[in-house]
Amino acid sequence: MDYETIKVGVRGRITIPKSIREKHKIKHLDKYKIYMVSDVIILEKYDKSKEGNKIKSLEEYMK
Repeated sequence: MDYETIKVGVRGRITIPKSIREKHKIKHLDKYKIYMVSDVIILEKYDKSKEGNKIKSLEEYMK
């Protein structure tokens, strides 16, 4: 399992390393839902156009 260190800035902005952004094709204005599971933070890409489709959110999947 690979891991990288992220930084949280003074204003709460998260800096994700370039290697992760390139690997997962994260762009500048992408939106993510954040889930906290004990000490783990999970980011789920938020796509408003797919919200009504058959895609289940992580909360629904975990129930």
